Amino acid sequence: MTKNSDTFYPGPSRIHLAAFPPKERWDDWTELDSQSWPRRKERHYSLVPTTCFNCESACGLLAYVDKETNKVQKFEGNPENPGSRGRNCAKGPATLNQITILYPLKRAGKRGERKWQRVGWDEVLDDIAARIRNAIVEDRRDEIMYHVGRPGEDGFTERILAAWGVDGHNSHTNICSSGAREGYQLWMGLDRPSPDHANAKVIFLISAHLESGHYFNPHAQRVIDGKASGAKLIVFDTRLSNTATHADHFIAPYPGSEAAILLSIANYLIQNNLYNREFVRRWWNWEEYLEQRSEVGGQKSDEQPRSGDIFIDRDDTSQDYRSNRNAEHFDSSGSGSDDDDGSIAMSRLRREDEHQEGADNHLVAGDSSRTFEAFEQILKDTYASYTFEFAAKESGVDAKALEEIAKVVATAGTRFSSHNWRSATSGISHGWSVARCLFMLNALLGAVATEGGVFPNAWNKFVPKPIHTPPHPKMWNEKTWPREFPLAMHEMSFLLPHFLKDGRGRLDTYFTRVYNPVWTNPDGFSWIEALTDENLVGCHVALTPVWNETSYFADYILPMGLGPERHDIHSYETHDAQWLGFRQPVMRAARQRDGEDITDTREVNPGEVWEENEFWMELTWRIDRDGSLGIRQFVESKKNPGERLGVDEYYGWIFEHSVPGLPEKAAAENLQPLEFMRRYGSFEISRKVGAIYEETVPGEELDDVREDHFGRVQACVAECRSDSQSRRR
Repeated sequence: MTKNSDTFYPGPSRIHLAAFPPKERWDDWTELDSQSWPRRKERHYSLVPTTCFNCESACGLLAYVDKETNKVQKFEGNPENPGSRGRNCAKGPATLNQITILYPLKRAGKRGERKWQRVGWDEVLDDIAARIRNAIVEDRRDEIMYHVGRPGEDGFTERILAAWGVDGHNSHTNICSSGAREGYQLWMGLDRPSPDHANAKVIFLISAHLESGHYFNPHAQRVIDGKASGAKLIVFDTRLSNTATHADHFIAPYPGSEAAILLSIANYLIQNNLYNREFVRRWWNWEEYLEQRSEVGGQKSDEQPRSGDIFIDRDDTSQDYRSNRNAEHFDSSGSGSDDDDGSIAMSRLRREDEHQEGADNHLVAGDSSRTFEAFEQILKDTYASYTFEFAAKESGVDAKALEEIAKVVATAGTRFSSHNWRSATSGISHGWSVARCLFMLNALLGAVATEGGVFPNAWNKFVPKPIHTPPHPKMWNEKTWPREFPLAMHEMSFLLPHFLKDGRGRLDTYFTRVYNPVWTNPDGFSWIEALTDENLVGCHVALTPVWNETSYFADYILPMGLGPERHDIHSYETHDAQWLGFRQPVMRAARQRDGEDITDTREVNPGEVWEENEFWMELTWRIDRDGSLGIRQFVESKKNPGERLGVDEYYGWIFEHSVPGLPEKAAAENLQPLEFMRRYGSFEISRKVGAIYEETVPGEELDDVREDHFGRVQACVAECRSDSQSRRR
């Protein structure tokens, strides 16, 4: 909103005091120095946006660059960032002066002795480039590995490794969030949820998501937004967390029992016909389930499940009853009882030819045992044993308390937002079942990609196409994806030191970045044993501007910048929208704003601190200076062939060619797309993404597909035909 021709970012009163300086005055913002009180001393600032690097939320920051001292005086929130909206936790302002290692260091004694000598970047780059080039030429690509805890930019280092022909990207996911990821992956083929907390009627959190959950600050804001609009908040946590203090229903179950509770809630919905029947019929794969069940003989358990005290009226099983038992919470479109012009048209049938009379019965091959009604009965029988009494015994929580929670869940309709990331899913064996059971409630209610529901993460984030895209490496690295774990969903990173010690290979060059396994991993001493053995790890490069337990065992420590000293683009699933954030070295942007020509971030960073993207491009260039390995082309300038690509060209190309709407938005302010992003630090691509699965797929996307006997469109291996249009599957 605007006030007096300047953008007005309203404070708590929403009327008088502004919360942030208007963006029109970011080039020269004046305010009084608080430390000079009672003397009135003015400070003049250039406000430069970037994003925080202290967690994966990547909240927007504004750096206040003092025009007199040419130094960053402080950080505050960036109101132009669609994810964080100018609101930051304490770690954001603490971004100031975090760097403690200012120059490249080389080991001067044995690994772990903490003896170092300062070296120049050219010496470092030539040494590492020679090692990597030799490994590539000698076909030892599996001896190169990059091990990261928190990536800076989606896909950047993966592309660098792919340019080298190396399958060497490793992560910490299997000791962090892989349990929750698997639970979601099994439901929707994508491994992260994106809850729309702000528009929910019921918010269901497992763990303390206001202060320690994933994307905690952007999500915390929207949890409170939802609460302010009347949403009920349910929290499962063994701790009386800040989140729990806001909850309408808070329980602390035995760790590992959460899945039992969730199944008892699912059973309550199923037995009492409180689920979204139309959504289940259209979008669950019940036909495949019944067919496979028939193929194995329809085996059933000899033990008859019990329904416990759950209300069940077996006599009232008419179709109208089944459809309308929870009608007050599902409107005619299935999107919830609140009036909503943007509701999902759940009444649209699965296939266009299903409008024929009697199609609702969904007879499969004329077999009455394969109707949707038959599936519903199997669903009731399958889950009937998961009573509140069963869950109470497992969890230590009173059955009546669990029933009350189930009744609240049943009122949500399609406005049911839920989230679990670490907590039980990471801390217990089979933790993935917790996330899987939690999302089952969304699937039963049809609260999937609805307003107030939960979206697959990829629908609420945006990853633009880069200027160069190398092909996927033609190799398989069994140090990260060992063949004895064929169902692993993420790199088996915690096994790396054990594989090395067992003689299953070695590492010539090993990079660590925002990863401290000596401290983080349960078997930290195994990492020390591997990292101190030069026969197992030839060269360990720690990319870090701060000391940590793992960097003590490195051969090189190379200081890479944090939020104010590096470039990255990123997009995260904070709410039902797609946005792109731009992290940038603030002093580089400030001096470019003043007309200086800065071509290397080291010119403006503290000491000789660099940034990863420039480092990786320069290292790649030196690995293949003459282009004979076919590697150099992926970091070569398009504007000036024969020269290395620079970050300005790299990001300028992306913003101009790969971000819909950005060039037009920038042109409206007489800016180039890169200038726009340097000025504002973010761009919202779309909002209210909605249910993509309801969209019609254009015919040009269906050239190589086939339709199976269930009417599902699938990719075709051999030649096949398709109709010109089909629903997304």
